[in-house]
Amino acid sequence: MKSLLVLAVLLAASDAPACELSLVAPATSALKNPVQVHASTKVVSDTTAFVHRGNTRYLIQYFMQWESPGATETNIATMQVLYASMRPYVSGASYANYCDLDLGEGYAKAYWGENLARLMKIKSAFDPKNIFRHAQSVPLLSV
Repeated sequence: MKSLLVLAVLLAASDAPACELSLVAPATSALKNPVQVHASTKVVSDTTAFVHRGNTRYLIQYFMQWESPGATETNIATMQVLYASMRPYVSGASYANYCDLDLGEGYAKAYWGENLARLMKIKSAFDPKNIFRHAQSVPLLSV
């Protein structure tokens, strides 16, 4: 089985209730979109590394899986269309635990927002050789 996790985005507050939406794509693919209300909005955004608080209310995770390798190109294209279609309606912020390589160079701002500068200082002080890193970890301060 192949699976693809494309994106997590944070939306601004809304009066819509929490729910789970499902769409069935052609053939053996499925697209699930869990929408969750976060209690984390009661914590000030600079209290922890997780910045997406305040009026952030929803976290959307796009997920698709399929059995047939031949469906890969079509299913990835379907997910990319959904991703692009949603971009005008979401904040551009992203949840760091849902790694998204499609964020490109803007990943750090999407994950940590206004907390990024503080996190970079901490990272540079405690891991100046960048030993604890991955493709989208907190970057070191530029010298």
